[in-house]
Amino acid sequence: MEDKDNDFLVSEPIYVMTSEPGKNYTVNDLRNKLSKNPTEQTLADVYAVVCNKVAWLDDELYDNPGLKKSYEEWSKFEEELIIHIEEIIKTRKLPLTNSKKPYIHRGEQFMTIYGYIDDSGWWRKNEYRIHNPL
Repeated sequence: MEDKDNDFLVSEPIYVMTSEPGKNYTVNDLRNKLSKNPTEQTLADVYAVVCNKVAWLDDELYDNPGLKKSYEEWSKFEEELIIHIEEIIKTRKLPLTNSKKPYIHRGEQFMTIYGYIDDSGWWRKNEYRIHNPL
């Protein structure tokens, strides 16, 4: 007889975003961080924070429509970053992901190089602990 309880076992840790990502940063703070240290690693770190922040704000908009302006500002920055990341991907001749996919998938090749994985729509360092990339 098959043990159906084993269907619910999880073999890897599950990560849940429990607080607002990047809450101590503004878009301008992250722009400055990137301009002061314009490495690809910094780009990946900033992109991780920005993507996570946009996803968080998108979810929060349902309960707080007043966040729309902030969401739009962060989303615009996310779009700028993914354009830059896709230029790097093209330069390295890595396969481009379909541009109609969400941004998190479009930068996956780049983010993997710099130690990030997409964990159900949130970027996190590829290690078994939560890590603040900045």
